[in-house]
Amino acid sequence: MTPRSVEILECTLRDGSYAVDFQFTPRDTATIALALERAGVRLIEVGHGLGLGAAARGKGEAASSDEQYLAAVAGALTRAAWGMFHIPGIGRLQDLDLARAHGMHFVRIGTNPPDVDLAAPHIEHARKLGLDVCANLMKSYTLAPRELAAQARRLEAFGAGMVCLVDSAGHMLPEDIREYMGRLTDALSIPVGLHGHDNLALGTANILTAVACGAARVDTTLQGLGRGGGNAATETVVAALERMGVRTGVDLRRIMDVGQGLIRPMLRAGGVDPLHVTGGLAGFHSGFTPLLRAAAERHGVDLRELILAVCERDRVAPAPELVEELAARLAARRPRPGPPDDAPPPGVPGASGFASASGPLGRAVAEKSREIRAQARKAGKTAVLNVVGRLDSGPGARVSHFVQEGFGAVIGSVEVDGLAALDAVVAAADGIVDLLLVDADQKPGAGASLAHRAALRTRNSEVAPYSDLRTWAHSVVRQLGELLGGYQGRTIAVAGLDVLSRRFILAALERGARVRVWGAPPESFAAEAGAFAAWSVNAARPEAAPTAARAAGGADALVGFARGDGAAAIGPEAVEALGAGFVVDAGIGAVSRPALEAAARLGIAVVRPDMRAALAAELDALLGARRIAARSMGRAELAGVPVVAGGLVGRPGEVVVDCVARPTRALGVCDGAGRVVPADAPEDRRRLDAVERELLRRSIMGQ
Repeated sequence: MTPRSVEILECTLRDGSYAVDFQFTPRDTATIALALERAGVRLIEVGHGLGLGAAARGKGEAASSDEQYLAAVAGALTRAAWGMFHIPGIGRLQDLDLARAHGMHFVRIGTNPPDVDLAAPHIEHARKLGLDVCANLMKSYTLAPRELAAQARRLEAFGAGMVCLVDSAGHMLPEDIREYMGRLTDALSIPVGLHGHDNLALGTANILTAVACGAARVDTTLQGLGRGGGNAATETVVAALERMGVRTGVDLRRIMDVGQGLIRPMLRAGGVDPLHVTGGLAGFHSGFTPLLRAAAERHGVDLRELILAVCERDRVAPAPELVEELAARLAARRPRPGPPDDAPPPGVPGASGFASASGPLGRAVAEKSREIRAQARKAGKTAVLNVVGRLDSGPGARVSHFVQEGFGAVIGSVEVDGLAALDAVVAAADGIVDLLLVDADQKPGAGASLAHRAALRTRNSEVAPYSDLRTWAHSVVRQLGELLGGYQGRTIAVAGLDVLSRRFILAALERGARVRVWGAPPESFAAEAGAFAAWSVNAARPEAAPTAARAAGGADALVGFARGDGAAAIGPEAVEALGAGFVVDAGIGAVSRPALEAAARLGIAVVRPDMRAALAAELDALLGARRIAARSMGRAELAGVPVVAGGLVGRPGEVVVDCVARPTRALGVCDGAGRVVPADAPEDRRRLDAVERELLRRSIMGQ
């Protein structure tokens, strides 16, 4: 018979901490706990995901200490009972003393089913302190129902006031819950609870089954936040229990507002993680993922297959030796690889960069824009077409084969030789992609700013201007810096002086590199070197080298930006003089074919610019500045107190917040001269406190 009521133990601030790498702060803890209390939750678990003492024992660095979390929740709650998790061997008896001194009401003591003896002294000590004690049987599915019930009886004998069935991997089916709950409720005279995970999307179904079988308490988290596949969502469980006619005491509308306002912004993109599903199928605890992942990578085997194999042997605590043995067996059975799955079919262009658009330009751009949009929508990202002016004098437009994904955007590219081609591109892409990222540099062929023209012609997509030359040069600077491990003390040989190489040289000098240049006109180099010394923050200047071989000898890298095989290109004599290091074809065509052959013969890596990170960073900076100007910057009032945000210089005593449209944090008070200072004066402190109280109220209400 289904009970009329059941207790909800809300675990967002404990189990949910796994999902944010244990980075809930004391302020987060106080805010979320208070919001839960006001929504009617009466049991709230807080602290490190692995319980008391976990951070101090090296089990994952948390944002704050146990004592800070204890003080935060103790100061926030007045009606709800609150507690922490405690694993013997991680937590100590003195950790329980500390928690009780701060007023903690309950503790949940967790052990694996074979190890319940470890819980005995901790249960006894917690009871002496006056704490309500629940014993959690972690990885309950690793014992048969009858055997688990026998271990639960021992926990009751130790003094536990409740036993909790724990589906640590989201492995159990509703019929499993029914059998385990039946055994436990028959064997015990104390209440039984359920803590489950949602790896197989059965978390809520398992809770409803447990309640129908007599569970007195069930665990949930806001938005399903939690370890592995997450937990059953508090909002969903409360609604489903209402459908069953079971009272929880939780206000559904309020709890949904709390989840939406405080937790949803923390969530990563949704979807199904194959590892979480595999873990649920196998009964695999995600805490062992690093061990198995390392073995899978060493042996070149599928991590999912290794999880299944390991869990057939040990689902409690697999030893490294067992994992290594099974990974080696899987590797021995692996078939020899055939042709790559991603090899392009006949007639499809390979990875050759830009190719001339076949047919009318507009049709090619529209097709590429639809490809970008389709990929972006499936990934939950922004669809972006990058439009860049050609630096060379070649005619026409070129649509790139590549569509790059990452850093929050899916980006395709097209080169244009002037305004007519730009107009065709804009007309074809407008309204298909979300944003046109358009070159704002005054390239020779365009005769005007492409970005300005695109902004005038675009009606449905956003337009963001950027410097292609700066982004290109900076991508080379960053990429080569990573390959070299930094520029300090390095020697870089650069082929010629042009608009791109000048930007690279200045950045390399400022980072501590020694730069040699060959192929520059001698009569102008002295003036150029003096200009670099004036521009750079360390007054450094490049050196002139009479030949490519003299420039490259003893250098760590050769860099050439010139397009084609002109006089400033990198030839074989420079590569042979380099001997070892990197050759950077920064102009894609700046390294001659004989030089490429020399590099291959000598085993020298030749790299070309990878623009993805630099372009994405440029896009993020542009959109961020736009958001700040449009939504963050301004002046308003909160709780009768004047506030400013977004870099606006405030008047003395005005409170600075992070965003004027939707503020979430108070940062300090204005000194009237553009600085943010602490609120030391009583009136400043009063204003800041008033703003912080209003922000707390809004966050609790989901505003």
